[in-house]
Amino acid sequence: MKRLLIIIIFYLPALLATAQRQANSGRQNVTLNPNSGYANVTEATFGYGVAGTTMPYSQWYYGFTSSHGYQLNIYGLNLSTNLFIGLGSGLLVYKEGNLVPAFVDIRFTWDKKKVEPFLYGNSGLLIGVKNLDENTKLYINGGGGIRYRIDDSFAVSLGGGLLLQMGTSRASFLNVKAGVTYKLNRY
Repeated sequence: MKRLLIIIIFYLPALLATAQRQANSGRQNVTLNPNSGYANVTEATFGYGVAGTTMPYSQWYYGFTSSHGYQLNIYGLNLSTNLFIGLGSGLLVYKEGNLVPAFVDIRFTWDKKKVEPFLYGNSGLLIGVKNLDENTKLYINGGGGIRYRIDDSFAVSLGGGLLLQMGTSRASFLNVKAGVTYKLNRY
């Protein structure tokens, strides 16, 4: 009886556990993300004020932003998507002066094909260059667009959205972004 109990204790876990993926299971390993890694998104942006345009920093702006972060390729349920999370900065030129954005950037892309849709959202501070106390604002920007992959490391994108900024005054802008995405690992 003792010997049978020892055999069951040692061999039962070995019979139940499988450490290898079945060769012909047809499913992709969810933890295998060979294309995840560092990515950079650099964009030129233009915004046109749509509400409250009589206050300073509310009529229009143009400039550029650059985000550096991590792109995680997500596999599962036979979907091929990726999620980018990064930190960014840049320079926005308004009629009244310049503001420097410091923000968190999140992007979600579908379909990993030559032309693919994406959604983006970023939020942070617009730091006043002339007068830090009066001109610094909070902002949130969301929208979507299309990304065209040039090769395994580069893509160009065009998108649009709505930017809301809040500080001593509030303003909203319809904005357009055109940019380049560089990924260290292949898409």
